[in-house]
Amino acid sequence: MGELAASLAHEVNNPIGAMVTNANAGQRLIAAGRIDNEELKDLLGDIVADGHRAREVIQGIRNMMRKSEGSRSLVQITEVIRDLLRIVRADAFERKVAISAEIDSTTGCVMANRVQLLQVLLNLTMNGFEAMSVIRPEARRLVICANRNGDGEILVSVRDTGPGFPAGMVDQFFEPFFSTKAEGTGMGLAIARSLIEAHGGSLSGENCDDGGACFTVRLPEAKEDKSGAP
Repeated sequence: MGELAASLAHEVNNPIGAMVTNANAGQRLIAAGRIDNEELKDLLGDIVADGHRAREVIQGIRNMMRKSEGSRSLVQITEVIRDLLRIVRADAFERKVAISAEIDSTTGCVMANRVQLLQVLLNLTMNGFEAMSVIRPEARRLVICANRNGDGEILVSVRDTGPGFPAGMVDQFFEPFFSTKAEGTGMGLAIARSLIEAHGGSLSGENCDDGGACFTVRLPEAKEDKSGAP
């Protein structure tokens, strides 16, 4: 029950945090008299989308309690990363992080629960943002890469330019309730790894030779059905 409560608090906090960030941005722009209807429409659209995402997260946890795999379908990795960039856009601006994506044109599909996959990548991205808070703003960069390897897998990596983590500690990051953050639940990476493993993949982390940390999701590639059969 403790792990479930921590899981629910952690996973729902992400979309709620994004909603608050976008709402605050809208308030500041209105107060400054610098917002137009199109910009307001985009902010409200993001808030609505994150509200739906919070509801889907709760439904996903209900499914996990019922030992259900949830709804899985063919998911285009490029589309998930596009949604991720939209969700974190305001947060990256607030934290003064330059974020970019490097996606191989041959990157295909995986069979996955789209919301769960998005939650994993969002967790890795927000962890990267927080890790870079201790370095000067002009050095804060986060890169999301997606490509295929020769073993029938699709790889998605999230790399930051933060201080990295102490040698030998990477495995502990995936343990439930282990956290280096003062107010962390210690559930984010534990949940992320369990979700990816439930999809038949793996999640690993390492320090980069030139600084920063990189977390990599590996998932079995799924073939698109182009036959038109129902």
